[in-house]
Amino acid sequence: MAVDPTALEEILRTGPAQIDLPIYQGASFTMPISWHTEDEAGERNPVDLSGCSVRMQFRRRVNSPAVELDLGAASYIRITDPLQGEMLIDLPPAVTAALAFRSGVHDIEVEFSGGEVLRFAKGIVVVDREVTR
Repeated sequence: MAVDPTALEEILRTGPAQIDLPIYQGASFTMPISWHTEDEAGERNPVDLSGCSVRMQFRRRVNSPAVELDLGAASYIRITDPLQGEMLIDLPPAVTAALAFRSGVHDIEVEFSGGEVLRFAKGIVVVDREVTR
């Protein structure tokens, strides 16, 4: 499927959504995410993600060459309901326990089957350090 023209227009107009991630080190982290656009009447419509793939990385800084965690490569982010524009971030406790940074940045990119890539979201990652280990 080619990129959704309404989604493209909205991303170009408003930029990626801001989604900040508070992660508790050593605990499970699960966050459902829905991608919707708004029509002229103010109705929310899901972006069809059929045939799409999603990728996401944590880095300490935007220009950091080191990737702290590649969520897409490890399937820690996935599309769960393509027709409803739904995705899920799902990090098990062993993964959050291994996070060695306190704060960083992320973005979420969706690649459509035609090869178009849209940056859906970006934000801050804050890791609240674990005391009980």
